[in-house]
Amino acid sequence: MAGDRIIFQKSNKDLQIQNSEFETLTSVNKNEFVANTDTGKDVSFDQSKIQFKHGYATTVCNNL
Repeated sequence: MAGDRIIFQKSNKDLQIQNSEFETLTSVNKNEFVANTDTGKDVSFDQSKIQFKHGYATTVCNNL
């Protein structure tokens, strides 16, 4: 859902995202999610091909 915080579980060189990077979903469609990084960059991705989980309740010792 738009507005949810997520955390990527694997780096992706093509999308320029890093493992454990936080994002905020800004758009959720059937085939594409759009998220905004904490640095202000928008990232579009196919949710079935990118590993992520909800990022609203993480700890310092985040076991991915």
